[in-house]
Amino acid sequence: MYSMKEIKKAVRKDRDLKLSLVKTTKKDTILFDITGDGKADIAILDVTGDGNADTIAVDTIGEGYFDTLLVDTDGNDIPDTILCGNLQQGVIHEAIHGPEVEAVITEITNTVISAVMEAAFTEVAVETVATAVYAELEEAAKVVDKEYRTKMKEIKKAEHEERKADATEAMKQHLNERKAKVEAALKRGKNQ
Repeated sequence: MYSMKEIKKAVRKDRDLKLSLVKTTKKDTILFDITGDGKADIAILDVTGDGNADTIAVDTIGEGYFDTLLVDTDGNDIPDTILCGNLQQGVIHEAIHGPEVEAVITEITNTVISAVMEAAFTEVAVETVATAVYAELEEAAKVVDKEYRTKMKEIKKAEHEERKADATEAMKQHLNERKAKVEAALKRGKNQ
């Protein structure tokens, strides 16, 4: 069985379960309104006071009262008794008791409580996957950023080399023009 703290923590993490909670001041009781009528349909209880969920009460017929109770009477935190009737009025129509039914009751109890706990585990699993995906995306972003910076450096280097080559070419052209003027001036000076 689960502790009441584990169950409450799981319920707080699941938005849908949180919305189905029926407020109670009792720390050893968790109430759920599954049908939406404002009345508790499922109660998870710690009757022994040891902090573990040991009893589940269910309104299976929707009449507004708990008609089925799965309870631990031998103190091993495994329900071993099923009581059926109008339990709020103290009317019991049927009782099934004994260690031979513990396995069946445990399965039913675990199904109810596991449904609550599974919601939290699912949220944790989703959160873990989201964290892993985020980490991978962050790593991919770093790789892309590094490639971008490398590419930009290459482009700047190529542009610098191109400007340098253009400047060198412009300087050669300028020198050739000067040389041509000087040669022209020398020819004119010889001709005179």
